[in-house]
Amino acid sequence: MNNNENINWREIVAGFSSYEGTLGNFCNINHITKSQFYYYKKKFNNENNNLQFHAISMREERVRTEITVVPTDRPNIIIEIGAAKIHVPSCFE
Repeated sequence: MNNNENINWREIVAGFSSYEGTLGNFCNINHITKSQFYYYKKKFNNENNNLQFHAISMREERVRTEITVVPTDRPNIIIEIGAAKIHVPSCFE
């Protein structure tokens, strides 16, 4: 594939996504250089790069943090942050 006019570059670039070898081997099989592959991959990504930004609302939520010291004879350590609770056994055997 030395003549660039006869190469379907979109097909070549898309074909690499399903190829299970290295880029070097893929390029050798298709008789192209890595530079050519990267050039067309970047070109097609730029063409397909239709960025759209959407506004999102950011709501600030206050979380009450409370630390309570409990006697050591309790069987578990309980950590509460907001609605999350973590239970940790107080003794590891």
